[in-house]
Amino acid sequence: VCSPGVRKINASGISTFVELSVNSDTTSGAFCIAAPVNTAQYYFQMNAGSRIEGTVSAGYAAPITNILAASYDAAQATAAGELTARINAASVALTYGGAVSAGSAFFGNYPLYFGARNNSSLWFNGNLYSLIVRGAASTSAQISATEAYVNAKTKAY
Repeated sequence: VCSPGVRKINASGISTFVELSVNSDTTSGAFCIAAPVNTAQYYFQMNAGSRIEGTVSAGYAAPITNILAASYDAAQATAAGELTARINAASVALTYGGAVSAGSAFFGNYPLYFGARNNSSLWFNGNLYSLIVRGAASTSAQISATEAYVNAKTKAY
């Protein structure tokens, strides 16, 4: 589970606020949570053996503050089961691209970048209020408690 509280200031382009690896588009075992360019761009992307991109369909144009929660479970059989997302404590429907399933792949041992891709591109213009990453299975109650904690810092909802 990865749960940041973020505020994107403008919609000038896609921006990365947390990414495991130098480029989650091409690196196996990576993940990225990016702020959308406009109301139709993605917030979530995982690449654990095969790329699974979750796109939030609409409603999140900058400037905006959100509490995000992304969960990844490689044991699931489909992309919809593997990558799940919540925005402001509510489940959101994702449109999935890339592989149907990443199977039993795991995240790699890569640097974790904040505010840019590989400290060189896709700069994030906004505020990162909090970021909690948990490398274990989390219950619904644990995810809700994390969202409530982060929201206390951001006042997103």
